[in-house]
Order: sequence, then C-alpha cells, then structure tokens
Amino acid sequence: MEENEIILLETIKSQINQFFKLKLKPARIIAGEISLSRSITATIFLTENDKLFIYFKNDAKNNIREIKQILKKANLNIAKFLPLNNQTDFFNRQASIKFEQTYPGLKPVSENDLIYYKTLIRYDPVLIEIKSIKDDLIKVFDTNAKTNWRPYKKFNYNKVDIK
Repeated sequence: MEENEIILLETIKSQINQFFKLKLKPARIIAGEISLSRSITATIFLTENDKLFIYFKNDAKNNIREIKQILKKANLNIAKFLPLNNQTDFFNRQASIKFEQTYPGLKPVSENDLIYYKTLIRYDPVLIEIKSIKDDLIKVFDTNAKTNWRPYKKFNYNKVDIK
C-alpha cells in the first residue's frame, strides 16, 4: 500500500468518525479521489469486513435525488445512505421539515408522506454503502468524454444479503 493511500484511508476514517460517529475501518482504496461532477471528488473504499462505500464532501450541496442520479451514471448501485451523527431518524426528521415548509400547519401522517421529501434533503458530507457495481465498471465524470462519463476501473462487487 502506498503512503498516499494510507493517508487517504486515515483521513476518511477520521472524517467518518467525526461526521457519522461510526467506527468504520477502511481497509483498501478502490478508487481514490475520482471526479463525479465538476465539484465532487469522491473516494470508493472497502472496509475490513468487505463492505463497499463511497465518501465525499458535497460542496455543491446536491440533494439526495441528484446524488442518486450521479451515482447511477457512475454505475454504482446504492444499498443505503448513512445518516449524519449516526442518528437513525435523520432522514425522516429532515423530510418532515421539508414537508412542513411546503404545507405549513400540517404534519406528515405516515412514512409515505415523506418519500418524496427525502429526495430533497441536502446531505453533506456523503457516506453511502454500495450494493453493486453495474457491469463491473466504475465510471468517472469527464467533460472531454462524449457522454461526460468515461470508464475508470473494472471492479467486481455485488453485496449479497444473507438472512
């Protein structure tokens, strides 16, 4: 492992602990500091227990819907968004706030009332568990490419849930 990779792993570990209050143990960089847009540089890493994550600062303040679209173009299928400060109700609380801003005086009655409003949440920094990589190919944003996306790295990953 190169010195730059060790430093990046330690930085990510520290930031995840600080912002997400999680004790994830990044073990290997799969794609370090790759471009996902004009303003997003992300790192994809595997943990010691072979879970794949992507981490980045969302300086552009993209909402969850936009982040999903970006990751789909990068061929990354999302397993789950991890909440800031390990607050299990983070996304529901943020969606409720958006709902109440749209409909003053009303409170959401059910989880179904919040589905759309969860997509509008601004989320920064971003930590997402990856479920799989489409076609085993990670793509990166590149303005010189015909579609603005070019192949970056072949990597086979498919999370299998055993119940």
